[in-house]
Amino acid sequence: MIHALLFAATAVAIPPDLGDWQELSDGSVKVAHTTGRGLPWARAQADLPGTMVQLVDLLKNFRGYPDFMERISETRIYEEDIVHLILDMPFPLASRDYVVQYTRSQQGDTVVFDFVAVDHPKATDIEGSVRLPRAEGQWRIEPLSAETTRVTYIWNGELLGDFPDWALTKAWVTQGQEVLGWLEDAL
Repeated sequence: MIHALLFAATAVAIPPDLGDWQELSDGSVKVAHTTGRGLPWARAQADLPGTMVQLVDLLKNFRGYPDFMERISETRIYEEDIVHLILDMPFPLASRDYVVQYTRSQQGDTVVFDFVAVDHPKATDIEGSVRLPRAEGQWRIEPLSAETTRVTYIWNGELLGDFPDWALTKAWVTQGQEVLGWLEDAL
């Protein structure tokens, strides 16, 4: 109830009917994209050499994101499940930032972290940054064996600001490969 009073969600959970994924990269990190609810979506997937527990521990430690995700320059924790992430984009692009609420659930053996953009009274504007008001997505952590885990990262691929639409597919491939590569390195 308190979340309903303090935070107004600007987006809802990822569309359940995302399909017709078009492959962008088929290496060790598979990247694809589609459209849902009029927004672009990207998905990166890789089988990583680590346990599900290790990966869940990395992803639930929001404060530690800047330690291994090189584009995240800062995380601000407003509530246990509400995080403001500030991204350092490559020159000449402006930084991006977003405030999301995470929800963790279990679907069989798979741990799912959904995240959706929210407004929060402590989330001030970041000078020189483009706020992503519809940031949302999902992490799926699925054990394949005792030492191998499939990680699927789905996100709203909208970048707004000065980012050209024609460069989005390249950006999604780069983001998917970087993020899952950083997770693997952190293991």
